[in-house]
Amino acid sequence: MAKTDGAGDAAMEKWNRRRKTNENYTQWVDQRGGYTEVNPQHQLANATADWGFYGQTWGLRNLIWGYLKNAAGEIVEITLEYEFWCPDGVFPMGNDMRWKAGDECRKKLLTNSRSKALSTMGFNSDVYEGEFDESDSPKKKAKPSGSGNLAQDFDRGMAERRGAGAGSATGDAPPTPTPKKPRKAIDPAEDQRHREEITQMLAEMYGDNADEIAAHIERACGFQGDRGWVSKSRVEDLKGAWLAKTRNKVREDYEKRG
Repeated sequence: MAKTDGAGDAAMEKWNRRRKTNENYTQWVDQRGGYTEVNPQHQLANATADWGFYGQTWGLRNLIWGYLKNAAGEIVEITLEYEFWCPDGVFPMGNDMRWKAGDECRKKLLTNSRSKALSTMGFNSDVYEGEFDESDSPKKKAKPSGSGNLAQDFDRGMAERRGAGAGSATGDAPPTPTPKKPRKAIDPAEDQRHREEITQMLAEMYGDNADEIAAHIERACGFQGDRGWVSKSRVEDLKGAWLAKTRNKVREDYEKRG
């Protein structure tokens, strides 16, 4: 490998410091073959620790929004061209996602675009390199090193960047990691009752209109991930957190209509 100059060494030092992801702020998305998603707020905190507040010393600017239409003239995609700027550089980028009216697409696309730009600067690179997606990855087997508290981990990161060691911003010892609560055991019978409840409410709202029912399920359970919009459209595919979130949202919408 060719020897890098001083600037290259400094750049790689920053990259390697930013690339490691706290596993407490990731989640597995079981879609399109499965992938790991990073909490965007955690990403924002890490960038703030490096550069300062978003919008003051770094961010997205010169935003150009666009819409793509199908042959019938219907909007099917929303696009965004923008310039990312920070103390380490300035560069143009572009992004897009599927359009859904009333689904906060602009906000979701903006958040996803920021994450993509930060990954270009090395933030959470281990996730984007696929290390978390491998079943035998040591990062999947290792115990998470973070506390699970975003504010505490942010303070610790700031202290490390100031050369204060691994303690908090005040120099105290690292907080004791907060143990994760055990997941509630899945009750197949209860899940089935919840699916039937969702099906009944949607049937009363939309009758036998399968397209409207599928769209409502997607809106209720979906979210904007690092690699685009993630959702499910069939009641029978819902389980765990997907099922709970969808049931709560459908019930809320059902009660509003009633």
